[in-house]
Amino acid sequence: MATRPLLRVARTTQRVRLRYLSCHTAQIAIPHIRTQTFPKFYSTSTNNDDPSSKTRTIPPPPKRTPLRTALTITSVVVGIAAWIYVFTGDSSKPVERSTDNADTLSEAEKEKVLTQHERVVRISSGSDVQGTAKWKILASHFHVNAVASNDPIEDYHAESRHENGLILGIFDGHSGTECSALISQYLPHYIGASLSKLPKSLTDRTRQKAVASALKDAFLKLDADIINGGFDSSSPASSVDAQIASALRPAVAGSCAIVAYLEGSDLYVACTGDSRAVLGKRRGDGSFEAIPLSADHTIKNPVEHARMLEEHPGEAVFARGRVLGGLMPTRAFGDARYKWPAEIQNTLLSLLTRRSTPRNYQTPPYITAEPEVSHYTVNPSTDRFLILGSDGLYDELTSEECVDLLGKFMENQKLVPASSADWASSKGLEKWSYRDGNAATHLIRNALGKGDEGKIRKLLALKPPQSRKARDDMTVNVLFFGEER
Repeated sequence: MATRPLLRVARTTQRVRLRYLSCHTAQIAIPHIRTQTFPKFYSTSTNNDDPSSKTRTIPPPPKRTPLRTALTITSVVVGIAAWIYVFTGDSSKPVERSTDNADTLSEAEKEKVLTQHERVVRISSGSDVQGTAKWKILASHFHVNAVASNDPIEDYHAESRHENGLILGIFDGHSGTECSALISQYLPHYIGASLSKLPKSLTDRTRQKAVASALKDAFLKLDADIINGGFDSSSPASSVDAQIASALRPAVAGSCAIVAYLEGSDLYVACTGDSRAVLGKRRGDGSFEAIPLSADHTIKNPVEHARMLEEHPGEAVFARGRVLGGLMPTRAFGDARYKWPAEIQNTLLSLLTRRSTPRNYQTPPYITAEPEVSHYTVNPSTDRFLILGSDGLYDELTSEECVDLLGKFMENQKLVPASSADWASSKGLEKWSYRDGNAATHLIRNALGKGDEGKIRKLLALKPPQSRKARDDMTVNVLFFGEER
């Protein structure tokens, strides 16, 4: 046995410095972790916000806020929000469990579960940092909500401002919460760091390519740091092995990620995994068109299927409809069991999980965190909203159904002028529920019940792990373009 350093990251005011924790491994050389410099950055929330307020304002970033203060704000919000969600929920409104039917929630219980984490966040335009109108955010507010199936929920979300840009992300974890929780805290900073390196004088087309490259770079750098055990664990450990296990838990867990970055009229969507982004565009007759801005990264996607076969020729890459028989998404953060060399797995996996190296493991890595990045130019006069959702939403609703439901929602809420055409009736939209004022809750409610409130009461009564057979965690963020009406 040889002694090797496990690289760890500790945050300081202006940089991330490396700290070495001596540990025993079997001739393993863990790659060097990049030193990361963060820009001055303002972040507002992760999953889930303080339930005491359902309406918030996300201001422009402070011009001279020290990084240490910004990171402290983020860390405090993350810690408090996670504690509140996991241990208390919204304790200000206790609801007693129905005893009439043990398999069904009461109406009050159902509404509590559906609405306790919903939020409306208004975007303050503030001053124009770049001094030109094109940098102003062409969005007024967003609605966000999450309903758990797992305990604790494995979905996280984050919303942040970077200079004159807006960053929204949903992170759908699997095999635990550690990876998605870490990504929600750090990915906005990595994105901000990459974007801050871009020259301000780039032409529009050149900048579009540069921003897409910066988003990919941020995803890959963060994943490399996760896989290499580069983040300090906040939990105490009684032994060196326990410290190693705690530091590498985010690497063994995994997470998909969908991130939208809005800069002026330029909308970028970076997708790793099977969460989804779809834009709602209003047609001349008042109906809505669903414009997909991401593609699901699973083996059902023929492009992804072909890519993996090309990268691993002659191998049995797929089994039981999954990557090496175990993983559904073909791209993800973490999931070191599909990335680490076999010799590292043989040494470390026994410390971290009961799972072993997948069968037919020959030429790793088999999955990547590299996102596909799309660009879309927003026209606020016709482009009305953007939906970001974890796959729990799209397991139940198609992209087209989500857009139609939100189109009718906007009409009912008088967010758009009423249409003279009877487009909603022609699509049978009357059968759905329209009782919510929060767009994210509106989608989650209809994904669960499709207009049947009794079905929702039964579905939400299911407890994990049985609930996972009927529904997944659902997290939704709806961003509205143009001025708030």
